[in-house]
Amino acid sequence: PPSSEAVAVPPGQMAGETVATETGGSLALNDPRLNDSTYDEDIQLEGALNLIADNSPNVIVAVIDSGVDILQPDLQGNIWTNMGEIAGNGIDDDLNGYIDDIHGWNFFGSDVGEFIGTANVGDDFGHGTNVAGVIGALSNNGIGTAGTAKNVQIMSIKVTGADGRFKGVNLMKGIRYA
Repeated sequence: PPSSEAVAVPPGQMAGETVATETGGSLALNDPRLNDSTYDEDIQLEGALNLIADNSPNVIVAVIDSGVDILQPDLQGNIWTNMGEIAGNGIDDDLNGYIDDIHGWNFFGSDVGEFIGTANVGDDFGHGTNVAGVIGALSNNGIGTAGTAKNVQIMSIKVTGADGRFKGVNLMKGIRYA
C-alpha cells in the first residue's frame, strides 16, 4: 500500500501528482497550495509525519498566538473541542475555571484575575491560523495546503491582538491553560 508519511510535493511536481517518499512509498496529493510553501523542506516533513501515527487524533497541539480561525476550511476536522463543555450555556461545565472554553481560550487583554478573558478564540491578525495550518491543515482534500501532522487536534490559545503584541503574563496563562 502507499506510504502515508509524506505529503510534501518536491520542486517541479504539481499537487495532484503521485509523490515518491524517501522510504519508497508514494502519496497522491490534491492540495493546490502545497507548492506555495517551503516549510516541508525546512522542518524535514517526512520525519515529522513519522512521529505521529496515522490514527492519533488524541494528540492536541496548542497554538499560542493570535488565535485560530476555527471555521477555516483546511482546518475543519482538526480543531480541538473541549468535550467537557456545553457551548453557549454560560456555565463552566468542566470546572476548570473557564466558561464555555469550547476550542481554547482568549487571554488577550486579560490583565486582571486568573480566569478573566473570553471563549472567543478567533484570529484577527492571521498569524495563529497560518501556524495552525502548518501544523494541522488537512491533506489530500483538494483545498489549501497540507499540514505537517495528520489527525492532530488544534487548540486555540489567543494571547495577541491585531497588532501582534502581547504581554508576558497572558502568554504564561496561555501556556498554563494548554
